[in-house]
Amino acid sequence: MITPWDDVIIDCTNLTLAQAFEQSGANFEVSLKQGYYSDGPLFNEAKDYFYIMRPGYILGQCEKRYTVIQNSILLDIAKSVPDAVLKGIGILDKGKKVFFLMQIPNLNYTVTGSDNINTYLVIVNGHDAHTSLMMGLIPVRNWCNNMLPAVGSKLMKFRHTENAEVMIENFKEKLKKQIEEYPAYIKKLKLLANTPVNKNISEVFIEIFKIKDTKQGKTKLKELENLYLNEHVLIKGTWYAVYNAITGYLNYYAGRTQSSRLKSLWFGANANISVKALEILHKECLNVSNAMSDV
Repeated sequence: MITPWDDVIIDCTNLTLAQAFEQSGANFEVSLKQGYYSDGPLFNEAKDYFYIMRPGYILGQCEKRYTVIQNSILLDIAKSVPDAVLKGIGILDKGKKVFFLMQIPNLNYTVTGSDNINTYLVIVNGHDAHTSLMMGLIPVRNWCNNMLPAVGSKLMKFRHTENAEVMIENFKEKLKKQIEEYPAYIKKLKLLANTPVNKNISEVFIEIFKIKDTKQGKTKLKELENLYLNEHVLIKGTWYAVYNAITGYLNYYAGRTQSSRLKSLWFGANANISVKALEILHKECLNVSNAMSDV
C-alpha cells in the first residue's frame, strides 16, 4: 500500500539501527565554517556569522552561539525506545532535516470496527538553523495510510544542548506526555466516526481550505468531495469520513512532490490546516451531541 513517505525515506527493514544509520547516509558530520561578506573585490570575515555545512553542501547560516548537534543523537534517542521498530530514515533538502521513522507496535487503537490507527514515532534533527530537535507520535490510519496530526497537535521541540544524556531525557519526557494525551486524541476520532454529517460538506471544505471560486479552487473542491464520497463503508456519511478526505488530500494531493507534502504536514502550513480541521469537525460533533441531548 502507498504511504505518504514512500519516495522520501530509505527503507531500513531488516537492518539494525547502526546499519541503517550508515547505509542511509545519515551519518554525515556537520560543522560551522566562518562566513564572509564581499567588499568590492575583497572578502572579509563576517563577525559572528557562520555557515552550517556538511561535506559538499551549505545547509544554513547561523550566529556563533548556534550549537551543532550531530545526527548520531537520533541513533542514541532511537536506542532509548527499545519497543519501536525502525521503518526508515529520511534526508530532506540535502540534509537540512534528517529524521528517523519508527513504528510502535504496542500502541495501536481502534476507532470503529476494523478501522484502526497504527502509531509511528518520528524524530527529527535539523541543520538549517530553524529546525530544532523535534519528535512526535504520528497516528496513521490502517485503511489508507493517512497521516493524522501528531498527538498534541504538532511535532514537539526539545532543547539543543551538547549533553546527549540531557537531550535523551528531554525526549523521554515529551514521549511520555504524548502517550498520556493519546487516549483523549483517539476519543475525538471516535466521536467523529460515530456522528453523522448534518451539514453541506462542500461548505465545510471551503471554510477549512479557504477555497476560492476559481478553476483551481473548483478542482480542489472536487478532489475533496470525491475523497469523501469514496471513503470506506465503515465511516461513510460521518464526520470521520470528512476528516479523512481532508487528511487524504493533504497526504497525497497537496503540493507538487511527496517531499514537499511531508515537509508541509510536519513543519509547515498543512500541519496547521490538519489541526484546525480536527478542531472544527470535533466542534460540529459536539454540537450534534448537545442538540440530541436537548431533545
